[in-house]
Amino acid sequence: MAADGGARLGGPRRGGAADEPAAFGITAATVNADGSVALTVGSGHIWADGMLVELGGDAATVQRTATWLEPPVVPTAGSAATAAGATDVVVLEVWQEGINGYQMPNALLEPALGGPDTAERLHTAMAFRLARLTAGRPARA
Repeated sequence: MAADGGARLGGPRRGGAADEPAAFGITAATVNADGSVALTVGSGHIWADGMLVELGGDAATVQRTATWLEPPVVPTAGSAATAAGATDVVVLEVWQEGINGYQMPNALLEPALGGPDTAERLHTAMAFRLARLTAGRPARA
């Protein structure tokens, strides 16, 4: 697991959500004093838009903080602290970025090469985001 909360580097694994039905399941959400939302999320792996995303390790659940999607993605930014009667959804935002040995030297540089490593790898990162549904719009799983 990367320190920034992104998926760890590594080769593909077999299986998917059917192998780990609790993977990425939200079991609890707590509003913090600052308005952020702490999530309890099931560990495991899923495929999101063709990208393998892994979360956690040996523990059954992990803690993550969700941040709000902002305009123009959603019409108005939300605030869980002032959301009486509002319906919010958790969105898993997944993206890939190029990472080289200078950005993650302990994980990517191979001492046996004896010099700079100029290869670049793809790092799959993720973030839990919140979005406020408009009135009358039901949440779907």
